[in-house]
This record gives sequence, structure tokens and C-alpha cells, in this order.
Amino acid sequence: MNHLRIILIIIAAALCTAAAAPRRQSTIAKGLKPAAQTVPSTARIDTLTSPAASAVRIDGYQKVLRAYRESMFVDNLTPDTLVGVSLELTYTTPAGEQLHKRRKDVECTVPPGERRNITIPSWDTQRQFYYVGAPRPKRAKGSPYAVSIKIVAAYFNHNTARGV
Repeated sequence: MNHLRIILIIIAAALCTAAAAPRRQSTIAKGLKPAAQTVPSTARIDTLTSPAASAVRIDGYQKVLRAYRESMFVDNLTPDTLVGVSLELTYTTPAGEQLHKRRKDVECTVPPGERRNITIPSWDTQRQFYYVGAPRPKRAKGSPYAVSIKIVAAYFNHNTARGV
């Protein structure tokens, strides 16, 4: 009788261990085929440091109180495809006191003469600030801030725009 009890306990323990073991999870949906191998691009990528306002423009900045991300529009006013920008963002109080300053590199693909929305992680990790141009929070208290965005560099892929 004692042996039977020990055998039952061992079987129960084995079943519990098997049930708790991690199962293999497939991340590929059925019927999908692997992507074709991509050929490395031979396109020339150039950098325009301190680009003129006639080349790239940033506007439409937005961040509400509880947002984890900041968004804005980037306009490509050149004949080449924009593939990235380096931004210097300075955050200030409405009175002009600096709260924070950072440089952010953003990858993007903006065809010539077009506009795209880009997003970056918010500087406000505690989500206590809202942009002065955003709607004022109705219930939660937050502090307004202003932002100044300077384009430090713009990166272009010349061959894609000209079909080379």
C-alpha cells in the first residue's frame, strides 16, 4: 500500500512538471513563406549638416500629458529621398527656463516633395508635462512646456530619387 502511494505521488509530480514546462511557440503563421533575401543597397547616402530651411522642415509637433511618445511631421523639400534626420530638441517652460535638452537620431523614409509623420520616445518619462500647443488636460494636473526643434543633420539617399 505504501509503494502504491509513492508511485501515485511520483506520477502526479511528473504530470505537474510536464504541464509546467514551457511549450514551443511558433511565431510564423501557417502558409507564410520566408522573405526573399535582400541584396545590400549600393545607393549613395549623403549627409547634409545644418540643412537649410529650404531642404527639410519639421512642424506639427504634438505630445499630450500622458503620452509615451512625441510626434511631428517632417517635410522633404529636396529632389532626393530623405532617410533620416538628427534633431536637437530643447524643452522649456512657458517662461523660457530650460527643462531638458537632447539630440535624437530618427530613421525615416520621406520621398522627394512629400511629408511623413515621425514619432520618438518622450523625454517626459514621468508623464507630468504636456505641450503648450496640445489640448489642456481636463482632469489631471500637468505642467505645460514649449519645445524648440533644430535639424542638426539630414541624411539622403540620392540614387532612389533619380532611379539609378
